[in-house]
Amino acid sequence: MTDDLASLRRRFYWVLGLNTGLAVLAAGFAVAHFRFGLGWGLYAFFGFIVAAFAVQLWFVRSVRAMNKGN
Repeated sequence: MTDDLASLRRRFYWVLGLNTGLAVLAAGFAVAHFRFGLGWGLYAFFGFIVAAFAVQLWFVRSVRAMNKGN
């Protein structure tokens, strides 16, 4: 585990905020697709889900890099 807990906490809150925002946007586009019948809403939904996973991968990779000292 890293000794820099303040940096880890700051990165965690960034990931939490970004994933929350992306989840809200994804839910909005899912509603647009299923409720209002917008065909392109499904593609935007999947795009925001993929973006949320990318943010999580960034967090995991940054924590691993902190442990290595890079």
